[in-house]
Amino acid sequence: MWSVAIGLDITSKKITAGNDSGCEHLYGELVPLEMFDYRNEKLGCIMRKSYDEVMFTGVTGGVVFEDGQRQDNLYLLRQYRELYEGYIERKTVAEIDFNGNNITFSFKTEENEYTLWEDGVPYDGLGVQTIHPNNLCLQIIYYIMASFGMIFACVCLVFNIVFRERKVVKLASPNLNYLIIVGSVLLYTCVYLYVYSVDSFDQQDLQTFICNFRIWVFSIGY
Repeated sequence: MWSVAIGLDITSKKITAGNDSGCEHLYGELVPLEMFDYRNEKLGCIMRKSYDEVMFTGVTGGVVFEDGQRQDNLYLLRQYRELYEGYIERKTVAEIDFNGNNITFSFKTEENEYTLWEDGVPYDGLGVQTIHPNNLCLQIIYYIMASFGMIFACVCLVFNIVFRERKVVKLASPNLNYLIIVGSVLLYTCVYLYVYSVDSFDQQDLQTFICNFRIWVFSIGY
């Protein structure tokens, strides 16, 4: 149905514009579609040529006609482009025609390899992966701060144990203090896990384990 509707729409526009290109030698007149007559060879020719211009993406893929027959060997190459900040559009940039052993690649109007790849044709080969470990100075700073935090938590733990019979400590609930201190130690431990980063692809399994383990430690500590 879509093909019929689009083909008739193209035909109607040609009739309105008086465009009988390729059919001017045939008998008949350019009359509205509702006045179509099978004896009007010119209008029939225009309709056939209009259907050859039908091109859209249907449920089963690209729909294209040639000489009245649907072509299933034509593929459209589309690219997502950022027209302006926050707005991305999918645009058809080229067609790939698989005809037997021949493959034809053709750009759309106003498209070329420079509009398709603004930074030049991509490198044809294996991708290069680079690991960027955390800055060593920042790691040391975080380690020191986390260590001070853990030492302070241990001091609080000792204080809570030694003076647990004191009235002030009892009012604060020693058991609750133990729970808070353990949670604090776990959270400070997360600092080591989050700051640590691998420097080799051979340690990817270790990094995967740390990424999962630190989430559990953080959740339990919190």
